[in-house]
Amino acid sequence: MAAGCWADDQRCGKGMFYYVNGDIYDGEWQAHVRHGLGTYTYADTGSQYVGMWKEGRRDGHGELIHNNHKFVGQFVDDKVTITLVIS
Repeated sequence: MAAGCWADDQRCGKGMFYYVNGDIYDGEWQAHVRHGLGTYTYADTGSQYVGMWKEGRRDGHGELIHNNHKFVGQFVDDKVTITLVIS
């Protein structure tokens, strides 16, 4: 289920998407993929990724927030490149 902007049958601009597994993405879209600033919440753990997205992948500054700690760092092509762990 999706809420937000649509153009030419594609998500664009700011919006939310609810995945069938219970995950939620709230953020910016471009050409039907996560792109720009957004928050992805994982339903099974409650963990969140808050940060930048590029063409559907985590890319740029971001934070992985868990119940008892978080990782702050840079992501490139959906992989962590520089990380600071905060408890």
